[in-house]
Amino acid sequence: MRLLIVANRLPVEITQKNDKFEYKASPGGLVSGLKDSSSKLSSIWIGWPGKQILKKHHPQLTKELFSKHQSVPVFLSQKQIDNHYLGFSNKTIWPLFHYFSEKSTFTKEFWDDYKSVNKLFADEILKIYKPGDLIFIQDYQLMLLPKLLREARPISTIGFFLHIPFPSFELLRVLPEDVRTGLIEGILGADLVGFHTNEYMQHFLESATKTTGIKPISRTLYVDSRRVLIENMPLGVNFDRYTEAINNKSVIKKAENLKKIFKGKKILFSVDRLDYTKGIANRLLGYEKFLRSNPQFHKKVTLILTTQPSRIEIDDYQDLKNEVDRIVGRTNSEFGDIEWTPIIYQFTSLSFDEMVVRYMVSDVALITPLRDGMNLVSKEFIAVKGKSFSGALILSETAGSARELTQAIMINPNDPDEIASAIKVALQLKPSEQKKRLKQMHSIVSQFTARRWTNDWIEKLLEISKSAFKKPLEDLQETANHKKLLSDYKKSDRRLLILDYDGTLVPYAPVYSNAKPSREVIAVLKKLADDFKNEIIILSGRDKDSLSKWIKIPKIALVAEHGIWVKPRNQYYFEAAKGLQTDWMKVVNEILGRFTERITKSQVEIKHYSLAFHYRQSPADLVSQQLPDLLNELELAIQNTDLEIMKGAKIIEIKSKSVNKGSSARSWLSKKQYDFYLAIGDDTTDEDLFQNMPKDSYTIKLGPEESNAKYRIKSVKDTLQLLNQLTTI
Repeated sequence: MRLLIVANRLPVEITQKNDKFEYKASPGGLVSGLKDSSSKLSSIWIGWPGKQILKKHHPQLTKELFSKHQSVPVFLSQKQIDNHYLGFSNKTIWPLFHYFSEKSTFTKEFWDDYKSVNKLFADEILKIYKPGDLIFIQDYQLMLLPKLLREARPISTIGFFLHIPFPSFELLRVLPEDVRTGLIEGILGADLVGFHTNEYMQHFLESATKTTGIKPISRTLYVDSRRVLIENMPLGVNFDRYTEAINNKSVIKKAENLKKIFKGKKILFSVDRLDYTKGIANRLLGYEKFLRSNPQFHKKVTLILTTQPSRIEIDDYQDLKNEVDRIVGRTNSEFGDIEWTPIIYQFTSLSFDEMVVRYMVSDVALITPLRDGMNLVSKEFIAVKGKSFSGALILSETAGSARELTQAIMINPNDPDEIASAIKVALQLKPSEQKKRLKQMHSIVSQFTARRWTNDWIEKLLEISKSAFKKPLEDLQETANHKKLLSDYKKSDRRLLILDYDGTLVPYAPVYSNAKPSREVIAVLKKLADDFKNEIIILSGRDKDSLSKWIKIPKIALVAEHGIWVKPRNQYYFEAAKGLQTDWMKVVNEILGRFTERITKSQVEIKHYSLAFHYRQSPADLVSQQLPDLLNELELAIQNTDLEIMKGAKIIEIKSKSVNKGSSARSWLSKKQYDFYLAIGDDTTDEDLFQNMPKDSYTIKLGPEESNAKYRIKSVKDTLQLLNQLTTI
């Protein structure tokens, strides 16, 4: 078992000199967290090298990256870089998900190359994937990848984490329907989906429900019988690394020297990538207002502002740099003199030690993004300040870290006046108050580290990989197990065969009432029933009248409505399960009736003790819009009752919780007189049956979905082929 980490970029920065490559470890919480993980799993990183590499150098770079850094490169053409990375990822998704819809640009060419690059990543992963590997996919550049991998490897264990905000559905609707649906369904290919905050998580759940019609149950979505767990798991920093740095003699000396340069002045520190989401211009306007309204602080405070180059190929970023340059120049010109520069501005990237030095000497960290998925800078500042417990953090309420660092001085990043006021409050904060606030935040940052985040993720993925739903299902046809099944059947003297109806013995019909069995089905069932060694049970969600009309074979037991009605072998009437109520049906039927008017071509099937809502022929867009509301109303109507809502293939059924296929099968299984057991089914409702079968049973799932069954076949045709083979033994 290995951990396959998939991200847009590799964890190393690559520079090329002639025909030689040089490698430098990339900074960042994710990279350091994974390196610092206590997991004993070996890991392989898959990602883009960060630049276009000439094709002739691909073999050399591939070999070196794997041998030196356990990494696999995904090579992109310049067109794919332009349209996938600079285009859809950073001109469409980045602004939209950060609530800058006016800056979001969409073109079909962007979308086509986004899809092609996600497919390229999938192809590279599948080349190295081994059964049992855990796949951990990162961020917005690869939102289609989980589904692509799920389709290729149905029982693989996949995690996906979004490191940027997930917006409200109303904002997501800016995208064309097929695009937003593709993104949501792409993410839902994962088993575990994570976000930094509860707000982002709730936005995703809302969007998933409105897009697919699937309503979450305790933060879990059931997609084609497969469980998708949605989690709120904020990323932390490599806390130990900062603890070591602040005790490093070289770092301490640099900090002391910097303090001497600004002796007698309070230092405000601000560092960001040059990005319009970071609120840099508003921050500078707030500082400008602070200086204008507080002349008593002139020559007593300096803002050290560092902006790091980011996506300079995009026009919006160049425009932002020009704006920042203008405000800095204007502020320094208006308030500064030969003795004092109000803003020390650097447009550069800082090394780790340089960042730590600035955190150490700063009296106030000014972190005011307009919208930020997390913002690790705020946590880094707190980690460093744990030694002195002196200083103050001004933090935007729209940063993800604001949900954890509640003792920061919170501001609305859109309001320069509020920023100006917060600066004054921070500079006048008493030492005892500084210590109190920093201690509380330091405790959180020291506990919820990058290492803990990584370990928790790996632990959850391991747990998922070991669940019953993750057991490898072997394709039964033409395998040794197929031959063993036939052999065991032949040797046995008393056999129990339990068969589902819809989707197992007969294909799903567009109109649910038209699913009459073919002559071939009846013929093979009759042959099996005529063998005195066999006891055959048709266990279905169908109503008893349809089953008894379609399957007139006395030697076969019929179980209708998931176990509510039972007609034993050689008996001509059905018996109902005891204690079932019908007084609830009128209220629920009225709810279902209202929704048949809203969802065209939907129907209500009234059974004796249950109700079913069918929407096989209904338009998908109507279903996705109306189904969440229907499920909400039904849940309210049946709360505090013995009823449950069962979701099947284009059907919702309301029935008693105490009766299901598993509990119904127990009456036969309890006899313990059989030496061969076979159960075949295709739907979510058959999982109860599979779980209740003896360990030595042959349990068979139709279709690609996860299951508690042991084996898999592909279609109704394969069911009939297997049953026909049994009749010839």
